[in-house]
Amino acid sequence: WLASYQYREGVGAALNGIGRRLRRPVPLGEALDALDQARWTEAEHAFLHFYPELMRFCEAQIATHRTATSSPP
Repeated sequence: WLASYQYREGVGAALNGIGRRLRRPVPLGEALDALDQARWTEAEHAFLHFYPELMRFCEAQIATHRTATSSPP
């Protein structure tokens, strides 16, 4: 399912899934209609810039957690 997020339809399906679980269901996937191809490409570039930063943060958090849980009391 993660691989489907690279496609507009996959992101729309994920957003609609979230929207169905809200107290008052909302078709969140329709928000993608506001993104023309240029904005979709811009969002994709922003994500590709953000993702390595996210990975570094996660790796640091994992390392910190491992260090904290492996230290003797």
